[in-house]
Amino acid sequence: MSVPNQIPYNIYTANGLTTVFTYQFYIISASDLQVSINGNIVTSGYSVAGVGNKDGGDISFLTPPANGAVVMLQRVVPTFRLTDYQDNGDLLADTINKDFDRIWMAIQRAFLELGLAITRPLSGGPFNAQGYRISNLLDPVDNQDAATKKYVIQTEQVNFSRTLRVPENQVGMLYPVAPRSNMLLGFNDQGNPVPIAGQTQTADLAIKLASKDGAGLVATETGRTVEASIRAASGSSQALFPKFINKLTAYRHGVTGYQDLFRAYGFGSSVQVGATLPDPATQAPIAKFFEYLNKTLNKQGIYPLTFENRGANGSSINNFIVNQWSGVVAEGVYPDIALFVYGMNDFPTANYNAGQTFNENGFKQRLRAAINLVREAGGDVVLTTTPHPNIAEYSWSMPPSVNQVWPSFSPLPVSDEDIIPSAAESNVTFEWNGVNIQAGVRFLRGNDAIRQIAVEMGCVLIDVEKYWFDAVAKYGETALFNRTPEIQTVHPNLFGHQQSYWLAFEDFFRNLDRNGWIPAVANHYAMFDVGGSGLYPNPRTADIDLQSNGIRANAYIHRDQFARPLQSISHTGVRTQTWYTSQNPTTGSPGYSISWIDYGTRFQGLVNTGEVKSITIPNRTTQRIFIDAWSSAQFTWAECLELLVANREGTISISITGELDTTPPAGGGTSGGRRLFSISAGSGVLNITANVDLSTLKVRVGGFNA
Repeated sequence: MSVPNQIPYNIYTANGLTTVFTYQFYIISASDLQVSINGNIVTSGYSVAGVGNKDGGDISFLTPPANGAVVMLQRVVPTFRLTDYQDNGDLLADTINKDFDRIWMAIQRAFLELGLAITRPLSGGPFNAQGYRISNLLDPVDNQDAATKKYVIQTEQVNFSRTLRVPENQVGMLYPVAPRSNMLLGFNDQGNPVPIAGQTQTADLAIKLASKDGAGLVATETGRTVEASIRAASGSSQALFPKFINKLTAYRHGVTGYQDLFRAYGFGSSVQVGATLPDPATQAPIAKFFEYLNKTLNKQGIYPLTFENRGANGSSINNFIVNQWSGVVAEGVYPDIALFVYGMNDFPTANYNAGQTFNENGFKQRLRAAINLVREAGGDVVLTTTPHPNIAEYSWSMPPSVNQVWPSFSPLPVSDEDIIPSAAESNVTFEWNGVNIQAGVRFLRGNDAIRQIAVEMGCVLIDVEKYWFDAVAKYGETALFNRTPEIQTVHPNLFGHQQSYWLAFEDFFRNLDRNGWIPAVANHYAMFDVGGSGLYPNPRTADIDLQSNGIRANAYIHRDQFARPLQSISHTGVRTQTWYTSQNPTTGSPGYSISWIDYGTRFQGLVNTGEVKSITIPNRTTQRIFIDAWSSAQFTWAECLELLVANREGTISISITGELDTTPPAGGGTSGGRRLFSISAGSGVLNITANVDLSTLKVRVGGFNA
C-alpha cells in the first residue's frame, strides 16, 4: 500500500461523554499513534482499531475525557530503522513496503513540523513568528539582539527609579508653551497637569474650576449652578437605545422568546480595526465603547453582553452596505447595537471627486440606508464623527489612477488645481481653545453631514471630532500619529485614540451615569465657513447649508420651523421666495411648494448699436421683467420698460405694463422715441437690441419656478 497524502493528526474537543475518537490517516503499528489530552501524552486507558487501514480507524477510551479537554491524535513514526536485511536473506515485498512507508511517514511529519518553525523568505527579510510568543531566549548582548521580558523589565526599573512617577498607568501631557508660560504646574481632580496662575490665593480655585466638577462652582443669574442648569436643560426620559433597552428589560423580567446574548458590533474602516494600536482587542473603538457601556448598564453583571470588531481595512459606508452587512445577514445573527466608525475613507479627495459627495445622492443617503438596515434587523445605531488625518503629512492630490467625474470630468491624471476645493485650499486654519490648528475641509463637511443625519434619524451621536480638535490644540498632531516604522497619515496611535474616541466614550457614558438618559447634542459648537482664500484664510460663521466644495450652498437662507427654505439668495444674486400649501406637513400630507425666483444683471459693461442681448423665458412660465438703459453718448436720455413676458411652447408674448421714455423719436418730438433700446420676441427668448453706442443694459427678472 502506498502512503497517501494525508494530514497526520486530528484534534477534538471532548464533551465529557464521548469515548470513541476517529483518526483519519494510515498507521502501520498501534505504537505509531500518539494520543495526548490537553498536551499531555497518554499511553494507556484506550484501545486502537484500524491499524493498516488506508483511511485510518478510531481509538476507544475506557473513561471519556473531561468536558472541554483537547484530544489530539497524531502519527509519530520512529526516525530509525526497524528492519535489518541479511545477506542472502529473503526480500519480502510486504516488509520492504512497510519499511519504505515508514520513511515517507517520517518525511510527512518532518514537513509538518517544518511548517511550524519560524521562517523567513528565501529572498531575505525578517523572521515571522506569525503572532506567537518566542520563549526561552537568552538576554541580549549585541545592539541588534532580541530582548527578553526580564531584560526589558530590569532596564525599565533602572530608568523608572530615576524619574518622577505616579501610580496611574497614564497621565495627560503638559500644555503647550503658550498656555503654560508664566504659570505654575498644578493637577486637576483627574490628576492631569493644568497651568494655574502664579498667585497663591488663586491656585486652589484654578485647580477646582479645571476639574469635572468645576461647573458646579459657578453660579448663574437664576441662582442655579452651571451644572444644574445644564442638567435641567438636557434631561430627557427618552431612551437613547430604545430597541436595546427593550430587549434588556424583557430579559430582566423573564419574557420568553428573547435572545440570551446581546451583541455590540463595531463597523468601520482600519481606524475601527485598530491599526497601529498595540492591542486592538482591548483598545479599538468598539472595545472601549463596550467597556464603558458594560460598566454603565451592567453594574451588577446580570446581562449577557458581548462585542465584536467588524471593522474592515479600507472600507467606507458603501462597503458596509455591499459587503459587511451582507456578511452579517449570511450569518443570521444581528447586532443589538451597531457602532459606526466611518469617515476616514469616506471623505478624502478621491472619493469626493469620483462621485461620492456628501449630499443627498452621496454619503448622507448611504448613511441613511445603512442605519435603516441595522434598525430593520432590530438594532440601534451609534454614530461617531471621525478624527482628521495627519494634515501636516497628508496629500490631497488625486491618485493617478482615479478620474475626476464630479463636479466636472477631468482626464487622468487630475491636477491639484482641478479638484474642488483645490489641494492648496483643502486645509483651513482656525482658532480652537486659543490655539491655531489646521483641519481638512472635506472632513469638516463630512462630519457635519454625520451630525445632520444623527439629528434627522434620531441616532446617538458621539462627537469625536471635538475631542480630536482639543487634542490637536493641546498636544499637536505629531503626538497623535506614529512616525516609526513609517509615518502614519490616517491611523491615530494609541495616544490619539485615548484623546479622541476613549475620552468621547468616557464622557458620554459618565453623563449617562450621572444625569440619566440624555439625548445627544448633535450640533457642533462652532460651524465653519472654510471657503476662505490666501488673503482671508480664517473661517467665518456659517449656517447649516455648508457644502463640501468649500462654499455655502446659499449666500443667505431663511427657513421655517420645519427647515423648509422660505427665502434664499444664491452666490450669483438669484433671490428665491417659496410658499407651501401645507403649513404643518406630515408624511401623509407633505404639501408642495411654489417658488418665485428673482434675479438682476447688467450685461457685459457697455454695448454698441446693433448688439442683441437675450433673456431666456422658460417654457410654460410668465416672467416679470424690468429693463433700464443709459448711454454716456446721450447722458440726458432715460429709457426703462416694465414687461410681462410669457412663453407657451416657444411662442413669446409681450405686454408692456409700465414705461419711462425721455428719448426723442427719430422723426422729431420730445419723448417716447425708444432710442436707447428696442425689444422683440425670439424663439423662447426676449431679445433686447441696443440702438445707441456706449449703452448699459440692466435687467431684473422675476417669476414662478423660473
